[in-house]
Amino acid sequence: MSLAKGFPPSAFVLATLSSPREKFWGRLLDLDLRGIVLCGVLLESFDDFVRQLRDGEVAVPVTVFYPMHRIQSVELERFDGPVLSLLERFQQETGSDPETVFQAPTDGARP
Repeated sequence: MSLAKGFPPSAFVLATLSSPREKFWGRLLDLDLRGIVLCGVLLESFDDFVRQLRDGEVAVPVTVFYPMHRIQSVELERFDGPVLSLLERFQQETGSDPETVFQAPTDGARP
């Protein structure tokens, strides 16, 4: 796979999916005509994930592949305006380095 233009490697994104409708936030690992590979969490689980990390509990993001027919949109995480982005909230609330927490699998396995 190769990353699409406009999305830098390892960028943090918010993907909106269909069938069922879901939102997934995380680090972009790969994107091409077949689909998208992300390391992160469902948006509905974001606050729980952050709380677990902040409280020193075990919290591990998932690496997932979504086929292109499920993808409605992919938004690049941006730092602008008075409202904190999800990445800024993650960093501020956990004190963790997102580059370390959201890594590609190292065992050579593909999702």
